[in-house]
Amino acid sequence: MNDFIKACHGRRTKRKPIWIMRQAGRYLPEYRELRKKHGMMKIIKTPELAAKVTLMPLGRFDLDAGIIFSDIMTPLASCGIRMRFIDGKGPVIARDVKSLADMKKIREFRDDDCQYVSEAIKIVKHETKTPLIGFSGGPFTLASYLVGGVPNAKAMMHKNPKDWDFLLGKLSGIISGYVKIQEDAGADAIQIFDSWAGALSPADYQKYAMPFSKQVFSSINAVSIHFSTQSAGILGMLKKAGGDVIGVDWRMDIAEAWKRISFSPIQGNLDPSALLGTKSSTVKFANEIMEKTKRRGHIFNLGHGILPQTPLENVSALIRAVHGD
Repeated sequence: MNDFIKACHGRRTKRKPIWIMRQAGRYLPEYRELRKKHGMMKIIKTPELAAKVTLMPLGRFDLDAGIIFSDIMTPLASCGIRMRFIDGKGPVIARDVKSLADMKKIREFRDDDCQYVSEAIKIVKHETKTPLIGFSGGPFTLASYLVGGVPNAKAMMHKNPKDWDFLLGKLSGIISGYVKIQEDAGADAIQIFDSWAGALSPADYQKYAMPFSKQVFSSINAVSIHFSTQSAGILGMLKKAGGDVIGVDWRMDIAEAWKRISFSPIQGNLDPSALLGTKSSTVKFANEIMEKTKRRGHIFNLGHGILPQTPLENVSALIRAVHGD
C-alpha cells in the first residue's frame, strides 16, 4: 500500500507523503504552453489532454499522489449550468440561480454526463501506479457559486430556508453521482473542496450545510478528504460531517487543528506563499510543520492551491525536505 493511502488510514509510513493542491496546472511551464492552444474547459473535456496535465507534475516531482485535472464546478457544467473560466478569477456562472424555479431547471446527474472525466482517470491509471485523487466542490461552496456568492447564500438560507434545502439536496445528489463515476473509473481517493464553508458561523454550518455534506460523504467508498478554508470555527463539525482525512489551510496552527480532531488523519498546511522565497526558507517553513506532525496520519500539503509564480526549484526542495532526502 502506498504511503499516501497508509497515511489516510492513520498507518505507519516509510516516509511522510506529500501532494500539492493544484499541482496539475498553472505553475508548470508545460501547462502554460498547453493553455496557449486550449481553453481550460477544452482541456477538462478532452480526456487525453486532462490526463496529460494530470501526469505533468508526476513526471517532474516525486509526489505521493496525483489529482485529476478538472475543476470543482465540473459536475454543474454537466447538469446544464452555463459558465466560463476567467484567468485569475475562476469559474463565473452565466446566470445566478435566484428562485425555486431556477433550481428545478438544474438537471439531475446522469452517469454519462462526465464520461470525459472517467476516461481521463482511466488513462492516468494506465500510465502510473501513483494513487490518483478525484474531487468535487462541496454542497455549500457549489451553492454559493450558483447564487452569486457567500452573502447571497447566507441571505437565501435565512430568508428562504426551504428553497435552500431543496438546492443543497439537489447538489448533494449531483456531487454523489459525480464522485461515484470517478471511483468507478479508478480514483483511489476523493477530496471534497467545501472551500467556502469556513465563512459560516458554527450554528449556520450545523443547520444549513453539515447535513448535506454528510449525505455526500456517506456515498463515498474510496478514501475521502474533507477540505475547507478558514475553518477554525467549524473544524470539529467538518470531521463529524465526514472524511477520513481533514484538510486545513495555513491560517490555523496544525498542531492545534490536529488536537481538535482527536489526531485522526490530517492534511496540510504550508502557506502557499512560503514557496515564493528561497529554497532554504521553503525548507525552514516545511520543517516547522513537520516538527508539529510527527504522529502517524499526516499528509503534507499546502494550505490551499499552489501559486502560479512558484519557482519549480522550491517545489523540488519542499518535496525532498518532506521525504527526508
